[in-house]
Amino acid sequence: MINFPVEIEKSVLLFGEKNYNKQHFHMVYGVDDNYVKAAGISIISILVNNPTIDFIFHIFIESISDDNLKRLRKVAEEHTNAIIKIHYIDASIFNNLPTTEQFTKATYNRFLVSKVIKNETDRAVYVDADIICISSLEELLEMPLPKIAYVVPDLEEFAILQQNRLRMKEDYWNAGVMYINIKAWEENKISEQALQYSIDNIGKLDFLDQDALNKVLEGKVTFLARKYDYIFDIKRTQFRDALGVPSDTVFIHYTGYKPWQAWYCHDVQEYFLSYYKLSPWKDISLQQPCTYREMKEMAKGLRRVGQPLSSVYWYIKYICKKITTKYLAIENR
Repeated sequence: MINFPVEIEKSVLLFGEKNYNKQHFHMVYGVDDNYVKAAGISIISILVNNPTIDFIFHIFIESISDDNLKRLRKVAEEHTNAIIKIHYIDASIFNNLPTTEQFTKATYNRFLVSKVIKNETDRAVYVDADIICISSLEELLEMPLPKIAYVVPDLEEFAILQQNRLRMKEDYWNAGVMYINIKAWEENKISEQALQYSIDNIGKLDFLDQDALNKVLEGKVTFLARKYDYIFDIKRTQFRDALGVPSDTVFIHYTGYKPWQAWYCHDVQEYFLSYYKLSPWKDISLQQPCTYREMKEMAKGLRRVGQPLSSVYWYIKYICKKITTKYLAIENR
């Protein structure tokens, strides 16, 4: 079985109170610099909804811009219950693993949780950067330590497809939220097994590290209620007319299109926008459509939210962009 390098962590940068203690709860994000803004807004959503809980937020990253560092420092300065630790990691062990436009190499940072913080805490919650907290985490944090990990089942229709494809007998779950027993994870060599499975199955895993973790942890996880990872994918037809999320939701997980994209155009985007407006990134505008596919989604979204004139404007832009793109593709053959 493959082993991780001893020096997986190259250096650490700390923002916030340095004299933290065991009362702090540990949350982990594994991102690249493009997702630091999303992680920062996710952190703010947790802090706003949990003002009496002290947190240490660990960010696993290979490199980060000075601008994002400055903004993360501001988050820590403005919230007395927040410590932010930037862990500069050596992710070269993942260099030969596949990535996609949706899943960059940073997706494999999930494998590093126990490796990097095993000497700091016996438990941690890993959270994807495209997740927003909208209520208290107190009930979750008061739960007993899981045997290995608490997880949340994925959307039923999708989960069944993945179970069949991976030949799983247990439910397929989403790796966006994982409450991890650090010691048990290490003792069972979960990260090593998941990395080895990823290497042995290159080209066979549609959801990369999530598929690997599902296979390695099959029959070893404890399931939480869906409110702890309420998956909302606007691409799925059942959500296009949805008005909101269940009232007991703790984490909203924006899969598919992201709420920082201008073409998201759905009421559920408002949860993200409310914390975005409280963040040091509020001066950065939402991502605007660039490709003809994104312009088409913008047109569809605006029509869905009752802005027909704006929808027509973007539909015309979509047509023009598509014609230009197809023409240039033919010319460059």
